[in-house]
Amino acid sequence: MFKKKLSVLFLMLLLTTILFTGCTQTEKGFFSICEEASKLNTFENSGEFTLKFEIPSLLTNFIATDDISSNLINTFAQEETVFKYTSKMDKEKGLFDYDFFIVDKASGTDKLLTKIIINNDVLYVKVDELVNIIQTLSESGYDTSDFNEMTAILGDKEYISMTIDEYLQALGTEDLTLKMFKQNGFFNNSLGEMYQRLVFGLPDAYQNYTINSITKVGNKYSLTLNGNDITNLLVGFLNYSVNNIGDIGNYATSFIQNLSTAEMDLLDIQEQDKTMVMGYILMGVSEVQGNSEKYLQEIAKIQPVMQDQDIKDVLDALTLTSSFEKTGNGIYESNFNFTFNYEKDEELCHIQLNNTDTITACNPFVISLPTPQQVMSYTESLSKTSKANNKATVMEIQVDTGASTLISADGINHDTLDTKIVNNSTYLPMRKIAEALGEDVGYDSAQKRAYVMKNSQEVDMTGTIIDGHTYIKIRDFEKLGYTVDWDSATRTVKLTTPSSSIN
Repeated sequence: MFKKKLSVLFLMLLLTTILFTGCTQTEKGFFSICEEASKLNTFENSGEFTLKFEIPSLLTNFIATDDISSNLINTFAQEETVFKYTSKMDKEKGLFDYDFFIVDKASGTDKLLTKIIINNDVLYVKVDELVNIIQTLSESGYDTSDFNEMTAILGDKEYISMTIDEYLQALGTEDLTLKMFKQNGFFNNSLGEMYQRLVFGLPDAYQNYTINSITKVGNKYSLTLNGNDITNLLVGFLNYSVNNIGDIGNYATSFIQNLSTAEMDLLDIQEQDKTMVMGYILMGVSEVQGNSEKYLQEIAKIQPVMQDQDIKDVLDALTLTSSFEKTGNGIYESNFNFTFNYEKDEELCHIQLNNTDTITACNPFVISLPTPQQVMSYTESLSKTSKANNKATVMEIQVDTGASTLISADGINHDTLDTKIVNNSTYLPMRKIAEALGEDVGYDSAQKRAYVMKNSQEVDMTGTIIDGHTYIKIRDFEKLGYTVDWDSATRTVKLTTPSSSIN
């Protein structure tokens, strides 16, 4: 049953691609103003979200506890909650100013929840209003102990700031994404423009495909979908893709072929990589063309599967409506409504989400940045949190490149280590790592052995000497009480000290 419901979520993800490939005049018009709006460089944005849900099986996990989480969830469940937002964005200058409000149900006034500012390579998040809300809940008798530490750490600071390095470290992002962000800042303009070119070029690959789900009244384009519509769209899209795989392959290879030098550098690929990717595309096209009947037969099996009662019940509970309209020069308005009303046996789930949004082109603007006295850096907050919680120090090392990240009570530090591969085993530079982790390293020249002083004892480290330096196996750190974890997918080792070892 879980797998069946999960497949429905996958269909919703695929739906986005399907909707942007229709090629009737109405669909092209919708497509055109979406593209036009997405290419605005400087604009204002305002709107609101209305949310209401009822999921008893989820709520029962919280009702028994009188804490912040249960209070918030019960608030959402009991009645409609309205959020509002306003923002300004300048893509080229890397400026973003965003205010997020909740509408007070008693007074009807807007109450600021948070403010987000991006100034090219630095992100600021206003947190003092959230702290005030937590304080109010505490005064109302709710258990806020989990948040009291955060309140104490922030003191009179109003904002937490994050650099790109700190942001990516918090996300645990891979090297390629790191490179993209460092080259383009938080806005990732080059990547965004490349993605737009890919998406808005899709009609070239689907020249005769139609979805027949978009209507136009005046200047407004509207879309309404239910469960059966989603199934029909999926089947139609897959059938068209198989029957026209040559056109789709040509579009894909053309897109890869026309990547600029800057885009190739952004994606960290070389000219020979482009040739290889295009070769794979051509192989895939050839495979589909040579076995098209087989693929069409498999697609034909989808319709009966979607009639499975469990899946049908989920799809029938779903309704999605959306509209998009250009209301003036550089002004665009949209509305999105998602409803999910599912009731069967003992399962019940009601979700209603509505979003209205207005985008307006605007002139260049300036942002008032927080003063240094108002800001605490993410690294500083992490350091204070680690010290408050007596948290363990963690070092992560990518063994192929030697790139290392040390997260400790003193913050986050990046370095590059000289790792060695000996007889298919990875060896790490003992002194540099151990001292970075706060260990006392010694060397017995008479016996030519390295050791670490731990609890007044010399702990021998099994090593090999290379170019006058001692290198040890990863697992040797377990002798010091460290936890050693190995991620074979990323070839990354993580060393974690016992929390009691932090002073």
